Amino acid sequence: MRSRNSMLIVGLTGRIGTGKSEAARILERLGASVIDADRLGHQVYLMGAPAYHRIVAEYGREILEADGEIDRTRLGAVVFRDSARRNRLEEIVWPHIREALERRIEVEQASSAAPALVVDAAVLFQAGWDDLCDEVWLMSAPRDEVLARLRSGRGLTEAEAQRRLAAQVEHQIPREKVSAVIENARGLDDLTEQVERLWADRVTRKA
Repeated sequence: MRSRNSMLIVGLTGRIGTGKSEAARILERLGASVIDADRLGHQVYLMGAPAYHRIVAEYGREILEADGEIDRTRLGAVVFRDSARRNRLEEIVWPHIREALERRIEVEQASSAAPALVVDAAVLFQAGWDDLCDEVWLMSAPRDEVLARLRSGRGLTEAEAQRRLAAQVEHQIPREKVSAVIENARGLDDLTEQVERLWADRVTRKA
């Protein structure tokens, strides 16, 4: 999918803990519309959603909360210990998330006056969603900082953080498909400066 109007569709990706959410907030402040693919994907797990029964059949009722909804924390504890089970979950949910992304992009193109639409997705390439974007900006950060953010920001243990990171490191990012790299290693001020510079170079000047 390519943008059918003047709106630039930017895929914002990178490993977990590299600061995509911070960059997305800066871009939103600059005037972008933002789609959080992870948050959008939460709808796929809800009771009554197309993938719900397949997920429960695959992983058992042990992943359910008392009200019958899927507890994504329990599910994550299962799949991040077993790459085969994680791959199976991805096969189930990624096509449904893509459909939701396509619908949301169409709505934004038809109704938003923003000069850019940012698709914030850690698995943009792994899931094959990069073809929905005009260009891709890759977040990068030192491994030690990523692990520290996972422990402090998400409350993960060291072992859990290592497993989450390893699950994404298995997938190589095709750098030839990346339009820009944002190095998030020197704090929020530096990150803001990089994002603002990219916005000026790749969005404002093309408008």
